[in-house]
Amino acid sequence: DALPDLVASAASPLHAVTFAEVGERRPLSLSAEVAAVRTVQEGITNALRHLEPPVEVTVRLRWAPAEVVVEVRDDGGRALRDTGGQGTGLMGIEERVRTAGGTLSVDDGDDGWVLRARLPTKEGE
Repeated sequence: DALPDLVASAASPLHAVTFAEVGERRPLSLSAEVAAVRTVQEGITNALRHLEPPVEVTVRLRWAPAEVVVEVRDDGGRALRDTGGQGTGLMGIEERVRTAGGTLSVDDGDDGWVLRARLPTKEGE
């Protein structure tokens, strides 16, 4: 329930951040809920921190009976920023997702990054 507000609060004139949800919501364990929110936070934060604006970020939730797929996709912005190094945020997200019984993938495509977490619903556990 917190994700639409989280996404809306990240938007600015230089950062278009949108939210879409497909499918019927299913119950999640507390660890899966936390992993979903942290995945979205980290994906948005990384896009805004590491990319030169303007930047477009899309957050999508796709619900299925056994899982929810949380996807944060950016358009690559104008260019990468030199932020002086990489943090440990993605490693922390990967651990949270794995603890919740899910998987995390990070893809660097021609048109930006995609952070994707697959988390089990209570029906899929």
